Amino acid sequence: MEKLYTPNEVANLLGLCTKSVYTLIKRGELSAYQVGRSKRVSTDQIMKCLRAEVEEVIDYTKTGKVL
Repeated sequence: MEKLYTPNEVANLLGLCTKSVYTLIKRGELSAYQVGRSKRVSTDQIMKCLRAEVEEVIDYTKTGKVL
């Protein structure tokens, strides 16, 4: 069974604040399961989010703009 993380744990893993994780979930950029009254995020979803971020940075560097 795949480990499910709380938004607080996801925030710690990604270096974000918990509010940002909830915002990502609300926007649909990070899928989460509803467990009772709380949310849980799978390892797979965390990895997809990280890959999307890396692809965005790589794509941004191809434009020749400075970050």
